[in-house]
Amino acid sequence: MRNTVSTYKKVFSKHDKDDKGKLDDQQLYEALIELGIPVNISDMDDIFDSIGLKKERMLGIDDFIEVVMELKSTVVEKNVEEEEEEHEDIAWKAFQLLADPDLGGIPLDRLYAVCEKQNEHWTKEQIKQMMNAADTNNDGLIDYEEFRVVCKKTGLIE
Repeated sequence: MRNTVSTYKKVFSKHDKDDKGKLDDQQLYEALIELGIPVNISDMDDIFDSIGLKKERMLGIDDFIEVVMELKSTVVEKNVEEEEEEHEDIAWKAFQLLADPDLGGIPLDRLYAVCEKQNEHWTKEQIKQMMNAADTNNDGLIDYEEFRVVCKKTGLIE
């Protein structure tokens, strides 16, 4: 179901069973669930409070659309954050696999070995150029922050 304002209005009307133009706690909860917004019935207090209707505990179509749009944007932000964390976790694990634990980074010889194991046909000079491009602090190692930059540039993480 496309989540447009017209969809929100249809869902509102469907749950406004007594045609008063208002939704109570239970009706709001059911409408939000139908729209795929992960809420609990216990969240209704906070929702009504956030729009200044804690005492009335009924909301009209305009407030409903405002609540839905706010909750949808929160869900999207949360999903983006979770995805970014997942990418960071993958990058960290990849770094740990490649890095020399005694040195705390990826030295040139590890980079050579990885490329060789992957059957990549880069010359030692090309690998050295990659190392130099990644090693921005010129310490002879690719540390985690430098590794993250490379991952971002190559599209491995966002």
